[in-house]
Amino acid sequence: MNNIIKNFLRVHLEAKKAIHSNTPIVGIDFSFVLNNFTYPDSLEVFKNISKIVRKHKAIPASIAIIDGVVKFGLTNDEVEMLAIKNDLPVLNKNDLPFFVLNNRTGLVDLPCCIELFNSIGINIIVTGVVDNSLENVFHLNVENTILICSTSCDCSFLSNNYIKNNCYKNNFSIVNLTKDNPQFLSDINLVDDLYKVLKINNKIYPKRNTCIVNKNFYDYDNFSDTNLPIYANIKVASELSILYCSNGINKR
Repeated sequence: MNNIIKNFLRVHLEAKKAIHSNTPIVGIDFSFVLNNFTYPDSLEVFKNISKIVRKHKAIPASIAIIDGVVKFGLTNDEVEMLAIKNDLPVLNKNDLPFFVLNNRTGLVDLPCCIELFNSIGINIIVTGVVDNSLENVFHLNVENTILICSTSCDCSFLSNNYIKNNCYKNNFSIVNLTKDNPQFLSDINLVDDLYKVLKINNKIYPKRNTCIVNKNFYDYDNFSDTNLPIYANIKVASELSILYCSNGINKR
């Protein structure tokens, strides 16, 4: 991460304590929420996400650039202020220095979000539905990161050829969760099975990254739908973060 940016990082006390005490913590791609829902729906979705994480005894953390400061773990007032704005720019890594030095406010795209979380020791990160742009993630220089996402069924990066030629050599493994039942991600048995796979992978490739893909597409017309992929993904992430911390795998 750029040295300029490191001087303008601020981690909320709750998130900082969680990181240093090995408490389960889940990184949330906040830009996904604001890009797919308008206020006040976006605020309700974000509150629901936080409730799901806390219900599972984990800490939610999200990122935004506010007045030139890169903030991890936003307060309720900060979340509402960002949700009310309709035209916040979404930054990539190259945009950050300009926004920091000019006291600007904005969100960060998924690759930047992952790099920022990784830089402070948050390794389990959640977003919603992604498309082929996800392939930009597989070129990141990060370690021990688990990204949980959903996607439509026609994404080319899920092809065996693409995984073999790109993901593997770039230190990423893909776990593709495909099942007809839209509720399957809420099945704790699946989380247990998933954890066993990741535990084995961790022993073989201790610094390897994993992208867990829920290969289903959901409609966003009903923002309160409990089947929203971000809700299901958040549940899995929370459960995994607890398993990882309790077993000492998610070392920070």
